[in-house]
Amino acid sequence: MSVLAAVAPPHRSLHSPSFSRSCWAFRTTRTLKTTPEPLPAAYFANAPDGMLKPVLNKLMEIRNAGNRPELAPYFSMVDEMLSVSDEIAKLEQESAKLERNDISMKSMFNAEVDSQLEKIIEIENRLFDHLHTRMSNEGIDCATWHAYVKDASDCTVEIRPGVGGVEAGKWCKDIFDMLERFAGIMGWAAPEVKVMEQGWQSGYRQIIADFFLKPGVKRTPEKGIFGYLKFEAGIHRVQRVPSWPADSLPQTSACSVVVLPREDPNSNLIPVLKPHEYKVWITKKSSGPGGQCVNAAHQAVRIRHIESGVEGFADCYRALKSNKALALQQVSQKIMEEKGKKIAKERGIIRKQHMGSGDRSEKIRSYNYLNGTVVDHRLPKSEDGPNALEEIMDGEGLLHDIIEPLRLQEYRQRVQDYVVYEL
Repeated sequence: MSVLAAVAPPHRSLHSPSFSRSCWAFRTTRTLKTTPEPLPAAYFANAPDGMLKPVLNKLMEIRNAGNRPELAPYFSMVDEMLSVSDEIAKLEQESAKLERNDISMKSMFNAEVDSQLEKIIEIENRLFDHLHTRMSNEGIDCATWHAYVKDASDCTVEIRPGVGGVEAGKWCKDIFDMLERFAGIMGWAAPEVKVMEQGWQSGYRQIIADFFLKPGVKRTPEKGIFGYLKFEAGIHRVQRVPSWPADSLPQTSACSVVVLPREDPNSNLIPVLKPHEYKVWITKKSSGPGGQCVNAAHQAVRIRHIESGVEGFADCYRALKSNKALALQQVSQKIMEEKGKKIAKERGIIRKQHMGSGDRSEKIRSYNYLNGTVVDHRLPKSEDGPNALEEIMDGEGLLHDIIEPLRLQEYRQRVQDYVVYEL
């Protein structure tokens, strides 16, 4: 069933299996763009039906509720889509009545169907252009809406061998070299290698390196290194003939890549709390060895951080100001410790997810040296076939053939989430 059929009102029939197939066939001939600027419309025209269906479902749901007159332009475009799809259904019915050997007439009908499909694509583009305008008016930047907050960060890449023995250790170095070349193509600073532990026969037990932008480059989610390299996290499988021994047979090996966002160096500084972020209680008289000033006033201080609930207490000084400063210091220190524990826990979870078991079956990408191809298993199969191995390992093809489509896929999902949950 096509997307339009799935969301059409009961009295509008879009039941044409051939329409659904022909519509998707038409879409796959369109060229996928390699940059998310300036508008998302072209990407939705290439999106699978599953990406567009929730958007249309939401619009029909709002329309049936009848309480959003400001969305009338969107409803009008949906009606246009339904009207064109009805026309396509009629054309296909007429085409089915023709004799099998009437090739010329069938060609005419197919040409007309393609023309109507182009209209649907044009309406889709218009629909998402209007959605983009609406999001801009609401102050929402499509490119960063619901973006992972770490996309603008630098990152640490950890590469370790999986299944495959010595060959897996050598594969670790090849993957690192690929990412290093990619960093050069992107204009990033040269990776700073922290650990490069060599194993047996020129293999590597682990490689850990920091990737970061050059000084002075403005950090944005669109240009952040983590926003690119996070798609490299997972199991990379390779099929090739080992260089040693000389009579080796083809072998399948794997390595795991972990990509972690680098923390801001300033995040280790003790946070400075603002007055509206905490509550203060002056609870009792200060204690001390005695004297005329000890029990004169309530000077002990208890402070609670409103957001986290962390508390600090001080009563060792006779001056209220000194006790308050000490309690604030205690709260700030505890907040920093809790933040450190949270970050360590999150990084541990991410590392465990990225590393997996190191088994070949958990692969995100396969590199086949026997036929010179690379297949990323997160992307739909390309009509042009697998990507060229040499271009990918040089770093240049890694961006255009693999990472950019994955970024666009994530980008489309963000805009869909806006329509479904915020519209």
